[in-house]
Amino acid sequence: MINEGIVTKKQMAQSLGIEEETLDDILQLLVSRGMLRVNDCKQIDSTLCSSCAYSEGCSPEASTRMEYFVTEKGRRYAAQ
Repeated sequence: MINEGIVTKKQMAQSLGIEEETLDDILQLLVSRGMLRVNDCKQIDSTLCSSCAYSEGCSPEASTRMEYFVTEKGRRYAAQ
């Protein structure tokens, strides 16, 4: 999944066969362990979102978009 690029939480949850709420818990755990880092996109003006390289992975109805990036620690762990 690391190499899949941009996916929505819904797509990720479906791929893993879990509920989105469970995925939220897992994402927070991975952030707390330093395997993921978070970037909050606080861009509310959706007209500016169209120029964002990550716009396909965002949820347009959300006022704050969360982007998760795999850290080097997370990549090393996944490679084991």
